[in-house]
Amino acid sequence: MKLVAAFVLVVASYGLIRAASTSVPRVSRVSVAAMESSIDDKVALIQIDDPFQMVGGTRGMYINGYGAVFMSELDLVANNLVSPFRPQVTKEDLIRLKHKKQQRIITLKASMRKMLVATASSLDGVPLNEQVVIGITLHHFAWEDFSGLPRQIVMLAPRKLLLEAAKGDTAVLDAGVQVQEY
Repeated sequence: MKLVAAFVLVVASYGLIRAASTSVPRVSRVSVAAMESSIDDKVALIQIDDPFQMVGGTRGMYINGYGAVFMSELDLVANNLVSPFRPQVTKEDLIRLKHKKQQRIITLKASMRKMLVATASSLDGVPLNEQVVIGITLHHFAWEDFSGLPRQIVMLAPRKLLLEAAKGDTAVLDAGVQVQEY
């Protein structure tokens, strides 16, 4: 037990010393906030019959040595299936809702790839070898059938690769963007 406590103390001390010696981050909070707003705007402009519903605004941070990370939560279908005037949902309603969400995931992923490139182009302070990450948590109601649908989609790539893609090299984008679904 004492060994664990000593190890934690050493690690914490190292972190404090390192934090104290670290200069101003490469990417300012102002730059990160501008990208948060930009991502929210891009989600709102995705061309679909009825827009995604943002559950919360995008939150981002820059992590020295890793890169820029942006997270958001949205509902793929701004539905109003359940209300005081309609307390029951039919099986057909649930099937249509799931199908619509499956189709919208395809659109969301394509948009996320574009957002990655735009974000990398705008964050000059992020070194070329560090990552740009966009993660979106998908909101589901407990009464929905969300089996087979992801709860979260995370896309990431090194900034250098994303800048090459911004110049028109989409093959490098196809090969280099990591997509993780949970």
